[in-house]
Amino acid sequence: MKKLLWQTETPFDPAFHLARYEFLPPRRIMPHTHDFSEITLVESGKGRQTINGTAVALKPGDLFLIRPADRHTFSAGKQGLGLANLVFQSHHAIELEKRYLPDNLHYFRSEEELPWSTHLDEESYVAVESLFTHLQDAPQTTFEIERILMNLFAILQKPHSDLPLGQAPDWLRHACAEMHRPAHLAEGVPALFRFSGRSPGHTAHELRKHSGCTPTEFVNRLRIDHAARLLCSTNKSVLETALECGFENQGYFHRCFKARFGTTPLAYRKKNHSLVF
Repeated sequence: MKKLLWQTETPFDPAFHLARYEFLPPRRIMPHTHDFSEITLVESGKGRQTINGTAVALKPGDLFLIRPADRHTFSAGKQGLGLANLVFQSHHAIELEKRYLPDNLHYFRSEEELPWSTHLDEESYVAVESLFTHLQDAPQTTFEIERILMNLFAILQKPHSDLPLGQAPDWLRHACAEMHRPAHLAEGVPALFRFSGRSPGHTAHELRKHSGCTPTEFVNRLRIDHAARLLCSTNKSVLETALECGFENQGYFHRCFKARFGTTPLAYRKKNHSLVF
């Protein structure tokens, strides 16, 4: 497998390099690793990225924070694939994470099997595109890459939830936002209580007050939604998907899934198979 080296790819040694690519089938980027980090934003089209052996469907708005050791490759769908790719030496991001981010929030320091990724909502996508547009004409200096990284981290930490939280306090919004991360979902309700910084009883009372859900209902809803995304965008089996989302009881997983989507996980995957390239 080819390893891309910073000194080879950027012989003039800038602090970063930003490029936009348009891939048309059957073009495919061969599997590789690198000694630097990447931020990849899907801007148009569809395709597939295989990261560390897992195939992930791509669509506009997908954002990936690629670590040096991640093994990945891209291929374009029928209508092509447009990517914005920002590369830089990893120490810029690592030092900022250690200095400014909470100890439990690791983007480029994550030790999970897959790198950190998300699908940006419309507002966040516009904000990230604006950052990249600025970099096109900016000097390739340490100041600029670290400024962009700090702005990106701020965007990614914006609290989000698909449940209405009304006038919920910030601590509850923070806890609910943290539960969108796969590792925290796998841990389940104990993670929600830990991130709330409040007693389980008080957290449950406030969550029900502002969302109408119990902690278990809230976590299961996020788990099932995450499972649905995995079924449509990866090649993981239904069993692997259930386990990754924190469901050890397969019968319970099927009941929760059918209650949420009105069909079984396998039928849901077959119905939405076109989402998988």
